[in-house]
Amino acid sequence: MRSLSGAYGRGGGARLAPETALQLARWGMRLENLAGRPQDIEWCQDQHENLYLLQSRPLTTGTFPREPGEIKTEPREIANPVLLEGGVTASPGLGMGQFCLVQRKEDLAKVPEGAVLVSPTLPPDFSVIIHRLRAVVADLGSRASHFAMVAREYGLPVLVGAREATKLLPPGRVVTVDASQGRVYLGEVAGGQGRPQRSAAATPFFTRASSGNGKSP
Repeated sequence: MRSLSGAYGRGGGARLAPETALQLARWGMRLENLAGRPQDIEWCQDQHENLYLLQSRPLTTGTFPREPGEIKTEPREIANPVLLEGGVTASPGLGMGQFCLVQRKEDLAKVPEGAVLVSPTLPPDFSVIIHRLRAVVADLGSRASHFAMVAREYGLPVLVGAREATKLLPPGRVVTVDASQGRVYLGEVAGGQGRPQRSAAATPFFTRASSGNGKSP
């Protein structure tokens, strides 16, 4: 289920009241039973703490293994230095670009076209700039999150659970993210894609963002 967009994990932000969390859990279980499979649920809460369900769709987590090391690919000879290794593949693929650190929602406006976004976590709000990105690395996060699901629709490489990526990766440098293998290399790696290959499936979010009508910072 979706957390409040202000609940970014580290550094404060909105938090759910226990009764709100319980109600969302009850709704989630009921919707899963009705649909016969886990659901990705959109919801909101007004200033009077009334909860509203906006939409429900099947939860997609991809067909790839959880751990990068379990993915069976041909060994690659890469001479570039390895800056980081580990984490969980949220969306597979290889992407490269200039490192851009984003600590909070307000930082999104400074993210340039073609950047590799590195952040402590990946709240839903970050998906509004997904069309600008070449790859994403996060200290925390989940492959079942809203951001991860949108990234898979876009074919955007995403590596989560990379622990101290925000501290280990060099600001301003070009890096290559191999999300399938759980590695981040310094510089450009041969075969790294200049722009992610987007899915042909036209979801409402994909269509809106692709047409330029979506709101983004």
